[in-house]
Amino acid sequence: MKTKHVITILMVIISGWGIVSCDDDNERFFLYQIDEVVFPDQAISSTAINIVGGGSVGITGGKAPYTAEIEDEQIATVKVDEDRVRISPVKLGTTSLIVKDADGLTVKIGVKVVESVQRFMSNAVYVKIEDENVNEANKETLEELEAQVIADGFLKATGYVRFVYNTKDSGEMTLLAENTAGAKIITAPFEKVIKQIGEESYSAFLVNYEDRTHEFYLTAPERPEPDTRSLGPMPCWLVEDVTEIYKAQYSELGLTSVRRVCIGSLSR
Repeated sequence: MKTKHVITILMVIISGWGIVSCDDDNERFFLYQIDEVVFPDQAISSTAINIVGGGSVGITGGKAPYTAEIEDEQIATVKVDEDRVRISPVKLGTTSLIVKDADGLTVKIGVKVVESVQRFMSNAVYVKIEDENVNEANKETLEELEAQVIADGFLKATGYVRFVYNTKDSGEMTLLAENTAGAKIITAPFEKVIKQIGEESYSAFLVNYEDRTHEFYLTAPERPEPDTRSLGPMPCWLVEDVTEIYKAQYSELGLTSVRRVCIGSLSR
C-alpha cells in the first residue's frame, strides 16, 4: 500500500515538472527586434517595416524548425530562415505575423508597413561636361556654360532633398533650395526607375516641376562597404542630367553630356 502511495506521489511530481517545463518554454519562446541596440533579444509585440527594403525579426526559444505566416499577404509576405523571419513589404498597412514552433507553440505580433524616407544633404555643387570639341578656343565658352548650369540649378550647396516613398517605386519629393530664411521649397511626386548609364545601373528619380521632367539619380564613386550597424549619413552624389537643356544653346561645343552634380550625404 505504501509503495502505491509513493508511486502516485512521484507521478504527480513528475507531471508537475512537465507542466512547469512547458510553461517555461512558452515564456522563453518569443520574437525580438534584430536591429535593437538598447534592449537586444527583448520580446516584442509589434514591428514596423519600411516599404523599401523590408526587415527581419529574430526567434528565441521554442523548438525548431519554425513556420511563419502573415495574416494579410496584400500587406507583406514572410519567409523563415532558421531562427529569423524575413518580412517583405507589399504595400502600406497593418497586419499580423504568426510564428509556430515544432511543438505547436505560437507567437503572434503586429506588423506595420510604413513609409520609407531618404534624405540627401548637399554641401557642394559642380558641373561635369563631356564634349567633342575641347580646345583653347572654346575654353571660355565651357566656363560660361559651367557657370550657367550652376546658376540655373535650383539645389544649392546648402540645400536638401527628401524622398518619401509610399510605394516601393514612387512617392513625394521635397526639395529645399538652400538652408536660408524664406528659401523656396518644391514639393512634387516622383517615380523611381532603373537607369542604365554606360555600364552602370542607377536608381533614377523622375520628378515633374517647373513645366518639365527632371531626372535625378544617386551615386557615389568608390562607395565604402555598407555597415548595417551604422545609421549615420553616407557620402553620396545627387546627379541631374541636363544635357538636352543646353545642347542647342551651345551647339558649337558638340555636347554629349552635361550633368549637374551635388556632393553631399544620404541618410534614412
